[in-house]
Amino acid sequence: MSNLTISPQAKQASISNDVFAETYYQLRYKEGRIVGDEQLRQLPQVKRWHPHYKEWKLRAISAQRLIQYLKQLPGALEILEIGCGNGWLAAQLAANPLWQVTASDINTTELLQAQRVFGHLPNLQFAHANLGEGILTNKTFDIILFAAAAQYFPSLKETIAQALTHSSIRGEVHIMDTAFYAPADLVAARQRSIQYYTQLGFPQMAQRYYHHALQELEGFQYKLLHKPGRIWQGLRFVQHPFYHVQIKNHCL
Repeated sequence: MSNLTISPQAKQASISNDVFAETYYQLRYKEGRIVGDEQLRQLPQVKRWHPHYKEWKLRAISAQRLIQYLKQLPGALEILEIGCGNGWLAAQLAANPLWQVTASDINTTELLQAQRVFGHLPNLQFAHANLGEGILTNKTFDIILFAAAAQYFPSLKETIAQALTHSSIRGEVHIMDTAFYAPADLVAARQRSIQYYTQLGFPQMAQRYYHHALQELEGFQYKLLHKPGRIWQGLRFVQHPFYHVQIKNHCL
């Protein structure tokens, strides 16, 4: 049976993260991104009237692309998702019994919901922890995933470097559903974020949302598994705006 583990380090770190986590949760609620248990079980499928229907269509495409890629890898996989939120994607991955999935976040409220809804999955474990903390300290993973999460880390280089220290010899880091900007566009993107969060009444969140450029990946062994553009989905083309970045362990 899966469980929610809160490491001593994470408990101490949560003292400084509590304000951010609570503010972030309130923001997500105002955006309409907090869902009930029954709807969570259905994600990434949502009704057409859902306020974030188009976004969830994109997330579903990204998730399916990731799963198809992982199925091509041989043998069992140890997977770590950083910034798992309510755990919907981790649960999708854990549907494959050959994959052992650990999903971590610092948002206790959503982690408890994730445990409540998906805790029956035997190969899925939730952790209130960051990289290098508690159960994550001495473990290595074949896949380390940042899905719609890399934008909450100030230094992409440092984050990837740390993730790779937890990577197995054949390990890979994957970043998806996160915007990457041309260097010339970073200032304007930051300004848009400030305006967005200010209009919603959470101006402080702009200080915890970071904008990254692909140039920050220089020095890593990375590959773009998907670039922004139109893709064929169902009976029509869909504009998918996000990169899917794969970064391999330097040992390979």
